[in-house]
Amino acid sequence: MGHARKEDIELARELKIGLGQKMGIRDFRLFGSRARGTSDRDSDMDIYIEVESLTREQRRLINDVAWQVGLTKDVVIAPVVVTSERLHRSPFKATTLYRAIVEEGMEL
Repeated sequence: MGHARKEDIELARELKIGLGQKMGIRDFRLFGSRARGTSDRDSDMDIYIEVESLTREQRRLINDVAWQVGLTKDVVIAPVVVTSERLHRSPFKATTLYRAIVEEGMEL
């Protein structure tokens, strides 16, 4: 599995803690180049977040917290947010994106 840099794992965990204090999170994973350890200085940080439900305000909160946490380390955090219902009732599980999240994603 991943060879993520320690600082990337710490930044992702900071985001998870910040969001977890404000909403329920079912699954949270670092994936993409930062999880593989192949990122460069300008790579964004891909984060998969599964939540039970999602309001417009919660989506805004996720984006705001991701921006604030990323700003501290000059990293753009790109959250992929999925509700449990969408995960189980839509074709999302069959996408190459979801397969990559499952195969390379680091649960945090």
